[in-house]
Amino acid sequence: MDHKLQYLFITTILIIYSCASYMPEPIEEKISRFEPSKDKNVNAVPNIPINKRASSFSSTGRGLASIESEDHRAQRASLHSNKRLYFLTLLSQYNDLTSFVKSTPPPLNQCPHFHSSLITHKERYGATPKLKKQYLVTFSKDQSTWQTDYISQYPELSLPVALHESTPTVVDILKNKKNPNYQSVINSAVETHTMKIRHELKELCTNGVSDNYYNFENLVTFTQRQKHGFKAVASNMQIIMKTSVISNIALINSLNKSAKSGPSRGLASADQGPSSYNDEILGRLSARWAKQYFKEVIRLRE
Repeated sequence: MDHKLQYLFITTILIIYSCASYMPEPIEEKISRFEPSKDKNVNAVPNIPINKRASSFSSTGRGLASIESEDHRAQRASLHSNKRLYFLTLLSQYNDLTSFVKSTPPPLNQCPHFHSSLITHKERYGATPKLKKQYLVTFSKDQSTWQTDYISQYPELSLPVALHESTPTVVDILKNKKNPNYQSVINSAVETHTMKIRHELKELCTNGVSDNYYNFENLVTFTQRQKHGFKAVASNMQIIMKTSVISNIALINSLNKSAKSGPSRGLASADQGPSSYNDEILGRLSARWAKQYFKEVIRLRE
């Protein structure tokens, strides 16, 4: 009998330990353990599909906001260097995303390469959002409707769920799991994406550059060299969506649209507060017409 009691006691301890090992881990601990490979981009850009039904695209490529005066463009170009603009935009987007993470990640306090920019940003806008927002699943759970155009309306569905890999994505997990917890999977993917952005910010602060920054710099050069302008067509939208700061605009707009509480700060307010970085980024890429695209993709959900 004593042996049975001893066996039962040991078994109970093992079960408790096993359950404890699967308890949610604070994001601070996850961040400290996240050591990306030196051979991989620390913040790989999610593969968010383009909605080709958006009416801002036309055969001529002249969307509703595709033309900008030379004076306006020159004025925007003088606000920040490409490198500083990229950093500030990514920092602002990181702060926006942390409002959707249950356990708030630590703020970025030290940044040798962008020290003055970080201080100025904090003085104007604060280090982190003051309001927490709760994401609510608003997309259809009828997976037969999950065609490319539909998935494009909910960029969170395209987020990878692993720290070091671009697959599987949220869609992959939800399609291959019986009775999935939709809310939990999305929340976890958003938290993972936020962690990746923080590590890219740390890389920018340490080295002054990142893989995604180089992609942005090359894209700026490419769009500004287009002989007939960088037109409002689906193929060009697909090109810029491969850039971290652009895909984040789509993601944050979608999360805000599905938020239970807190103000929605989409591109409509892009000339006020930190969101002005988004507008400047689009201007730098000669793609201010994309602002209308983002609005239309959200409108298609209504």
